[in-house]
Amino acid sequence: MTDDDGAGDSSTAQVTVEYEYELSVNKTRVRLDRRHRSNRDRYDVDGRVPSSVLDCFNSETDELTVSFGGIPQDFPAGSFVRKDDKWQYKAPRGARGIRKFDLRDDGRFKIQARYMDLASIHFPGYVSFSLSIGPAIGDTDIQLDRNLRLHRGRAKVKEKLRQFLSRWRNH
Repeated sequence: MTDDDGAGDSSTAQVTVEYEYELSVNKTRVRLDRRHRSNRDRYDVDGRVPSSVLDCFNSETDELTVSFGGIPQDFPAGSFVRKDDKWQYKAPRGARGIRKFDLRDDGRFKIQARYMDLASIHFPGYVSFSLSIGPAIGDTDIQLDRNLRLHRGRAKVKEKLRQFLSRWRNH
C-alpha cells in the first residue's frame, strides 16, 4: 500500500489482513506418560473448519500454525501434500510434535501429536486450541474430563442415561 501526502512525500507499508472463523472440535484425547518422563505425552484432536477457509488455502504460500494448550507448532508453506480429497502432513518417523495432520476438502481435520511434553498444561479442565491457516484464525477452548477426553456435558450424560434405560426396559 502506498500513501502520498500530496507534498511529494510518499511511503509504502505492508498490510496484513487476518480474519477469524468458527472452529469446532469433535474429539480430543490426551495421554500423559504414566512415569512422568518428558517428551512422552501425546494428543489427538478431530474437528472441523468452514470449507470456505480451505477454498482459499494455497499450500505453496500459506503457513499453518496449531496451538494446543499454548504450545504452538508451525508448518511452513509447502509442508502439506495433496492426497485424494485432503491435504496431508506426515512428519519423519520419530519426530516430536504433530506427526500427522489431515485437512479434508469438506473442512474436517485430524491431528495426531506424539512425543510431546505437556507438563505445562493443567489437566483436567479447559485447554486452548487454535488453528491458523494462512490469514484465517480459529480458536476454541476444549473442556477435558478426568479421563483427558473431550467433555460433552449434559448431552452426553443424557445419551448414556437413555441407553441405560433402553437396555433396562428390554430385560
